[in-house]
Amino acid sequence: GRDITRDVEAAEDLRAAKERAERAEVLLQDAVDSISEGIVIYDADDRLVLCNEAYHKHFADSSASMVPGARFTDILRGRLASGQFLDSIGREEAWFEERLAQHRAANATFERKVPDGGWLLVTERRMRNGGIAGLRVDITPLKHAQTALQESKARLDRAQEIAGIGSWELDLATRRYVWSKQLYRIRGLSPETFRPTRDNTTIYVHPDDHPLARRWISDLQAGIQRDMRDIRIVRPDGEERIVRLEGRPIVDPDGIIRRLAGNMQDVTNQRATEQQLVQAQKM
Repeated sequence: GRDITRDVEAAEDLRAAKERAERAEVLLQDAVDSISEGIVIYDADDRLVLCNEAYHKHFADSSASMVPGARFTDILRGRLASGQFLDSIGREEAWFEERLAQHRAANATFERKVPDGGWLLVTERRMRNGGIAGLRVDITPLKHAQTALQESKARLDRAQEIAGIGSWELDLATRRYVWSKQLYRIRGLSPETFRPTRDNTTIYVHPDDHPLARRWISDLQAGIQRDMRDIRIVRPDGEERIVRLEGRPIVDPDGIIRRLAGNMQDVTNQRATEQQLVQAQKM
């Protein structure tokens, strides 16, 4: 009788444990489905364990193949055949091998454009049990904002180039400048090879104008507003140019000046024309 009782109790314990496991599995699936980012998990044999609703939405065309136990290679082949990977067109087989190697390395974060014009940030990492956990984040709004910013910068650069005026900003703590593309052009320097600072730009100022330029910057740093000032600069090729400086201190909300900002215009030709006009009037 005791043996039968023990068997019944063991069966009840097993059934209770199975029910707890099933409830935990449902709870886990509900939890990952509540996350707005796409989540996918593969086991050590590269078979699908689970993915959430957001992941299914990102890959709606191949959602039917996303069933537990499906191999990653089969899922990838199906997506490749349906044209979901725009960067694979024309080199599908090579792309497949590259993507498979990337997946198995499980140490990647990259952006991918999807057929509807959106963008996903893809992340894959190896888990301690040998499986792979993946995350898919919709970064379409961010990409649109980046594109808009790049277009805005391009418009500003065109406007500065047409006007012949470059902008600058000086961080007083780091002594580093931020120059616009046009200011690099005025200076005859390249943003790829030159990082402007308050110290290394002095060699490109005419020696006779060093004191004037230093005093002008020091006054701005002290909060003294200065009028426009013309100084001579020397380009790396030795050519001298006359530039017009304009700037102002940037006062932070706490009342401290931490940055200066302004612009620079090449007025060499303008000054030459003015001198010719004066000479003509004298004659």
